[in-house]
Amino acid sequence: MSPTEPADAPAPPPQSGVDRYAQRVLAWLERHKRFPNEFVRDRFDATVLIAFSIDRRGRVRDVRIVRESGIDWLDALALRQVRAASPFPRPPEAARSEPLTFEVPMRYRARS
Repeated sequence: MSPTEPADAPAPPPQSGVDRYAQRVLAWLERHKRFPNEFVRDRFDATVLIAFSIDRRGRVRDVRIVRESGIDWLDALALRQVRAASPFPRPPEAARSEPLTFEVPMRYRARS
């Protein structure tokens, strides 16, 4: 227990294997996110909300936009980047019976 934490503070809930896997998926996607140099001169801060499923082998399935950014080329870029990040690490054994579905905000910022 830390000195600033009250004695009766509840312990954080333990993470399930699926929760840990979701964190791995987000980190994997972030590592595979690239921004084309030709757009660095533009100024914007936009987010595309993407939904996709991952099968038991870590392959991406059913990629779609849930909420557009308002910038067509950026929406298309986000879809391509999710597909290009495939295959993802394999899901934990407990989650391999059916595809796992994620909704991920893909945020892009450029400041000239």
